[in-house]
Amino acid sequence: MATYADTEQTVRARFTVHGRVQGVGYRRYVEKQVAALGGLSGWVMNASDGTVVGEVQGARADVRRLEELLLVGPTHSSVASVDYDYVPAVAGDGSFKIRR
Repeated sequence: MATYADTEQTVRARFTVHGRVQGVGYRRYVEKQVAALGGLSGWVMNASDGTVVGEVQGARADVRRLEELLLVGPTHSSVASVDYDYVPAVAGDGSFKIRR
């Protein structure tokens, strides 16, 4: 069971979303989920291989919740899988952006 300190620890996760995730509003979906959770920062973008990639940083519990939401995706998407890798947190990263 996680303790309060575990859920508040700042973590950063790199993710790759596989499936039908480009041209269906997936990046905007991620941006909306991040805004709804509050307190997260990072970025998301379409990759040339047809995946959506990004990084998100914030409290461990919020990052984990976003990881669950990435599997759902917007209405017209079809998420096959999501790969995660935890990376070092970045100081001063306070916003979330859609990269082109």
